[in-house]
Amino acid sequence: MNKRVLFVDDDTRILSAFRRRLRKNYDFHVAEGAEEALHELACENPFAVVISDQQMPGMKGIEFLKIVMERYPSTVRIMLTGNADRETAVASVNESGVFRYLNKPCSLEAIVNAVDDGLAEHKLLAGRQNLLEGTLAGSIKLISQMIANCDPDASKKAKKLHRHAHNIALYMKSEKVWELDVAACLSPLATIMLPPTIRLKIAAGSSLSPQEKLTVAKGPETAQKLILNMPRMKDVAETLLYIEKGFDGSGAPHADICGHNIPLNARLLYLLRALLEIAGDGPITSDTFADLPSDSNCFDPDLVQAARACCLNPSANAALKLKEMQIDIVALKTGDKAVEDFKTRSGNKVLSAGAELTAATLEKIRTFHETRPIAQPVRITRKVSETVSDVSRVAQPEDSQVVLL
Repeated sequence: MNKRVLFVDDDTRILSAFRRRLRKNYDFHVAEGAEEALHELACENPFAVVISDQQMPGMKGIEFLKIVMERYPSTVRIMLTGNADRETAVASVNESGVFRYLNKPCSLEAIVNAVDDGLAEHKLLAGRQNLLEGTLAGSIKLISQMIANCDPDASKKAKKLHRHAHNIALYMKSEKVWELDVAACLSPLATIMLPPTIRLKIAAGSSLSPQEKLTVAKGPETAQKLILNMPRMKDVAETLLYIEKGFDGSGAPHADICGHNIPLNARLLYLLRALLEIAGDGPITSDTFADLPSDSNCFDPDLVQAARACCLNPSANAALKLKEMQIDIVALKTGDKAVEDFKTRSGNKVLSAGAELTAATLEKIRTFHETRPIAQPVRITRKVSETVSDVSRVAQPEDSQVVLL
C-alpha cells in the first residue's frame, strides 16, 4: 500500500513538528511552499496524500491543490487553514476537489485520522482507476476485433489511416494524439453498423434508395452514440460523429457546423481518408495531393499544408526522430517505447522491453507504480519533433506486452 504523504506549509516549525511525529507511521515528506511541493511531486514517486496549508506566500493552498488535482488526480488532497470561514471551505472543495478540510490549530490525532482516511480513499481510487482503464482497453480491443471480423479490408485501411494520422499529429504537436489514434482505428464503425444489404451495395458501387441514403447519413451519429457510453471517450465519439463532415459544412451529419468548429481530429481524418482513397494501395505522393478537388472547400487548408509537409517534405519527416532518454514514470507519454524491461524495485517485471505505451497501458503503469513502485529512471525511446511548421497552432494501438504482477 502506498503510504507516501507530502505536507506543505511555509512554517518550518510546523513541518518539523509533524515530521518528527509522523515519519514512523508514514513515508512522510515536507515542502516549504507550493513551488517546492510541485517539484517534489514531479521528481519523487507518486504521493498518496497531500496536505497543504491555505495561507502561504506566493501560491495559495487552493491554487496549489487545484494543480495537484489536474496533474495527479489519484492523489488525495487535504486542506489545512487557520481561516475557518465557509467561503474558503466551499472554494477548496469546488475548485481543488479537497477530500478533507481541517482548521488550525489541528491536533496530531486529527491529522492522523485525516491521513489514514486519505490513504484508504487513495487505495479505493487507484483500484477504480485500474478497473476503469482495463475495461476501457478491453472495450476498444473488442470493437476493433469486431471491425476486423466484419470487414478485414476496412480494418486494414483503418490501420493505415491511424499510421498517417499519428505521424501528422506528432508533427503538429497535437494535445489529443491518443483520442486521434482510437478514432482512426474505430473509423469504419459507422459503415460496419449498417445493414448488410446496404454494405453490399456500397461495396459494389450500386445506387442506394432515398431511405438507404438516409440510413447511411445517420451512420456517424449511430457510431457516436455507441462510443459515448464508454468512459473517457467523449472526444473520440465527437470525432466519429464529424468524421464525414467537410470543412465547408458539407456531408453528414446535417448539422449547422463548419470550419474550425468541427473537431480538429475529425477534420484531419476527413482529409486523410480522401488522400488514402486517391492513393489506393500506394503511398501518399505529390500526385495524391494534386488529385484533391482544387475547387473544393471541404478540406481544412491548414491541415492540407500540414499533411503535405509531413508526408512529402523530407526535412519534416526527419524532424520526427527517435531519441533515447532516461525519465521518471510521471514523465512517460503515449507512444514511448521501452528500451529495457520496466521492473519493480524488487526485480519483478512490469513491462517488457520493446513495448509501446498506449494510453491504457500508461495508466496501468502509473496506477501500479502508486502501490508497488517501479525502479526509476526508466529507459525509453520517444519520437521528438525538432522543427515544427506554423500549422502547429492548429488545434490503433496494439496491446502492449504488459504484465502487471
